[in-house]
Amino acid sequence: MTTEQLKNRIQNAVNDLRLSANALDSPSSISLPTICQNRIREFQNIADRLDQIPPIIDAREYARQILQNLRDSSSSDITSDLVEFQGMQLPFSVARLLGFQSYLPITWSICDLVTKEIGKFVCISSDTWKTNKPAKLWEHFVRDNKASAFQSHFFLKESYGFPIGISYAIRNHFVHDAALYDGNSLFESESISNGFQISNTGKKYLQDKMQQYKINQNQIRGVNLSHNWYDEHEDLLELLELCHRELDDALGCLIGWSVGTAKLQVKFLLERDI
Repeated sequence: MTTEQLKNRIQNAVNDLRLSANALDSPSSISLPTICQNRIREFQNIADRLDQIPPIIDAREYARQILQNLRDSSSSDITSDLVEFQGMQLPFSVARLLGFQSYLPITWSICDLVTKEIGKFVCISSDTWKTNKPAKLWEHFVRDNKASAFQSHFFLKESYGFPIGISYAIRNHFVHDAALYDGNSLFESESISNGFQISNTGKKYLQDKMQQYKINQNQIRGVNLSHNWYDEHEDLLELLELCHRELDDALGCLIGWSVGTAKLQVKFLLERDI
């Protein structure tokens, strides 16, 4: 799913939720219990919050472009490993860390913002309606097979578990460890000559994480991955771009079937009053 397709999917969901909430204003009298009417009216607030996400998707794309420019920069001093980064001369390794520290958290902020709202429709526990216990993509839809309905866990884990898991592991590695593990870096070196190349210890770290997560490691839709896929996708940004295309697709599916079901629920609940 492209960035624009995800934004369109969100906009369609926003429109559907607002129409569902407004449907309560059509009948002259409604037999539906007040508590149910109030829940449907909450759809409007959910729509408003979802409507705030597309600009953040744009911010993620700018962060990705910054990393692409860094990798492809021609204004670099290879002898000193200095690069032009946001108007400053920085060591390449520093600019690289800053770039990924921006790109990855923004990506997962989008996931959190989507699932915080969509989880209210598809997660089984009513706790997800509480602001202090929002649904999370990894925890509620991939790791836990009892948290969501509509076979959401099954389809998301089996169809998108690997790219979600890889991105989640890398995001945590940067946010919590600055991409260092037991004195080893996720990257091959600090030199610009190695760019975003993942080190052998970095590959082992990711492989171990996927085994820990119990994720099928040859599982990206439309891409044939061999058992040596880590050697075929050594550039971290290329790997993340591949994963995030699939992650966007997973979010689009989750939004589509969750809001679609909510829309049908309102339609059938109000059928006798129309």
